[in-house]
Amino acid sequence: MAIKSDGSLWAWGDNQFGQLGDGTSIDRHTPIKILEDVIAVSAGSSHTMAIKSDGSLWAWGSNQFGALGDGTSIDRHTPIKILEDVSVVSAIVGHTMAIKSDGSLWTWGSNHLGQLGDGISIERQHGSPRVIKCDGSVWVWRNNQLEQLGDETNTYRYTPMKILENVIAVSAGVGHTMAIKSDGSLWAWGDNQFGQLGDGTNIDRYNPTKIMEDVIAVSAGSWHHTMAIKRDGSLWAWGLNNAGQLGDGTTSFKRCSPTKIMEDVIAVSAGGWHSMASKSDGSLWAWGENYFGQLGDGTNINQLSPVKIEIK
Repeated sequence: MAIKSDGSLWAWGDNQFGQLGDGTSIDRHTPIKILEDVIAVSAGSSHTMAIKSDGSLWAWGSNQFGALGDGTSIDRHTPIKILEDVSVVSAIVGHTMAIKSDGSLWTWGSNHLGQLGDGISIERQHGSPRVIKCDGSVWVWRNNQLEQLGDETNTYRYTPMKILENVIAVSAGVGHTMAIKSDGSLWAWGDNQFGQLGDGTNIDRYNPTKIMEDVIAVSAGSWHHTMAIKRDGSLWAWGLNNAGQLGDGTTSFKRCSPTKIMEDVIAVSAGGWHSMASKSDGSLWAWGENYFGQLGDGTNINQLSPVKIEIK
């Protein structure tokens, strides 16, 4: 997906679930115009979210688990309006996060690992008291109250639900979510198997948990690691490190607490098993898995520490 300077949104590539938004399921090998007046876009694995200049949020593509937020599980091949007054959106496999102009954070979609932050997950249900009423409806305890789920495995959210206030940035990983509040505090929730929440444990968190202070940017990797930039420009990393994606010079399997990696960083992006960062002097740095040459250093050798990438 790409936004041109005139605000038009263009799409190309795989279109099996209508994620391009052109009204078909036909793959496109060249860009096709989808919407006008777009200011931001986020592409999940098979669904897409876009914010228009009037603050309206639009969605299309796969709607498995309610990832689009339109109250159904029906795939949409053309854009459908979901919310108003949205300033930020982040889409990932099966779920979506959005920040409204008042700073409230809203979530919807898959919640099997607690990544929505609403206090519940499938794992929690199966280990928690359940009440099955005479009509067959299933209820579970959530935040000390009974909530109807409809069936034993339905923890999906088909419509947006408010999770936090005063949020200025959010990044959604596959099973975990990171958010920055206006006071610079960093909050995390969801899957924590590899320490990707950064709270010093491997315990999944179903509600937002504070991790750090003075954070200005965060990126939740596709697979189990997280990168954050503090106000002083220092870059911190935690989570899975099997391919050196944390950049700490090791392949220590996981880090459950933030570890400082670099100084003078202004932007960062955490991929699947590799990471990229830009420093204040404009230089680009990369590290982690390099099997496909994704680091851009001219090799296919994994890099365990940041390597400067030359762009010619």
